[in-house]
Amino acid sequence: MTLEYHLAELMQRVATSDREATLKRALEQYEKYLMRLDEYLLLSGGDKKLFEQYMANPTSFTLAPANDAAARREIKVTRFREEKELKQKLEVCGISS
Repeated sequence: MTLEYHLAELMQRVATSDREATLKRALEQYEKYLMRLDEYLLLSGGDKKLFEQYMANPTSFTLAPANDAAARREIKVTRFREEKELKQKLEVCGISS
């Protein structure tokens, strides 16, 4: 289920001469992963809306304007908390990342 996610993570870490092409391939894998989560109805309501906004216009999608540092920080903190909670739930279930 998480194959595309792990492939994208690996691709991001690979040092190649064509970094842009490598990152584009990683992005494609992330998109496939998110599509799979959406197909299995595993995205929360808010994440589903964000994913739909991204898919509507991936080149200009952003969570917060680049010039709004406070909003960007708040989003980053919120996402960090969500990730931490999810990791704790996975550990309780005996699943580790």
